Amino acid sequence: NPVVRKVQVVYTTAPSITLNSPVGCPPNTDLTLYLGQEFTDPGAEVTDLVDTTAHTFVKTPAINLSNLLAFWQFESLVDGKVTDSSGNNRDLNFKPFAGKPSLEDGKLGRCFDFDASGGHFHLSPDEGFRKALEGDCTLSLWGFSNVAGASLAEDIAYLYDIGDSHGQGLGLLYNRSHNLAPGGSLATYRAANSANLQWAASGEWFHAAVVVGQAEQKLYLNGELQGTAPAGEITLNPNRGFRVGAESKALQRFWNGKIDELAVWGMAMSDRQVTDIYEGNLDTNQPGEYQVWYGARDASGNHSQIARKIIIALDPSAPKLELLGDP
Repeated sequence: NPVVRKVQVVYTTAPSITLNSPVGCPPNTDLTLYLGQEFTDPGAEVTDLVDTTAHTFVKTPAINLSNLLAFWQFESLVDGKVTDSSGNNRDLNFKPFAGKPSLEDGKLGRCFDFDASGGHFHLSPDEGFRKALEGDCTLSLWGFSNVAGASLAEDIAYLYDIGDSHGQGLGLLYNRSHNLAPGGSLATYRAANSANLQWAASGEWFHAAVVVGQAEQKLYLNGELQGTAPAGEITLNPNRGFRVGAESKALQRFWNGKIDELAVWGMAMSDRQVTDIYEGNLDTNQPGEYQVWYGARDASGNHSQIARKIIIALDPSAPKLELLGDP
């Protein structure tokens, strides 16, 4: 009775990424632009000593760093966590239930596909994160519904949620309860108020952004404003987590679809800023700091990432004077 052992040889070294040099600058450096100057991305180069040609390369849009609370790209699951790319150490923790989200091809790079069986991601919010969502804030993501609205397992399915739902909370959900619309609607809620969009799309990627500011909440779909409602004041329960793919108040109402590139800011963005996120544009007419992430994945699944900061500043050169008068 022979005993057989299967041995699998795997390659665990991720590709190496080097930022191309901006004109006149050394490699792997920040890029400074002056107001109104056109942004041309110098790009990056990928080196892989084993899978020399079998790699995928992804670049994010320029993400505004002002009041950026968290940015989850969903590229991988390491030690049960999805890394917060903002550097604020707000990693999402995987919470198993009946099912487990699977890592699939996403809108940009990879993403997690939720099958509505209960697996979701959880963040125990610190005070700074909680207080920011109680005030002016913006949340942006790419989503994909696996089913038509009328085929949802439950009347409501949450893409993300925090708080006590329709009371002291904030969330983005797909809702076909109360006969709101044939097939359902995309909705954001804060306190007891909600902004709804009658929309039953499935099988395609969509960009959703929620902006809360000046006592008003706004819902954007694919860069365009679709609905508004009063924001309402909220006090978030510190015992309620920020959940992605499930309701916060109770472990139910699970999302059936994909979620990618989820970002949270502690400020209310303008219409132009939301459109720029959707279209991947960088507005250089306002001072600020942005960051672009470059990622590469080889055929063995090894992933690496590097980032470049883009600084938009006032032109430091002296103004020019021209004397006027008779020749």
